[in-house]
Amino acid sequence: MGIVKRFLPFFATFAIGVLVASFFVSVGFSRFEGRGWRHRKGNHHKSMHRENERLRRENLELRQQLEQLRMEVPPVENTMPMESVPAPRIILRGRGTVR
Repeated sequence: MGIVKRFLPFFATFAIGVLVASFFVSVGFSRFEGRGWRHRKGNHHKSMHRENERLRRENLELRQQLEQLRMEVPPVENTMPMESVPAPRIILRGRGTVR
């Protein structure tokens, strides 16, 4: 009887905790497919690695093309003369003077 008195509150508390946790997360057993799951994870890693390498090569090629274009195209010089812009006129009210 003493064991039941100690076990019953523990079991009730555990059951309530699992019930509350089930609202937030799945409490069922997850089914990992063993080798298949790991194999797919490894394949995904390999494909991501291949894609990253391809993007690095493409980025390098684009940078080289850009550098070639910069070398081939002469810089454009500003052929229009710079004119100074006159300062705006300020009218001070009340005094009647114009600056």
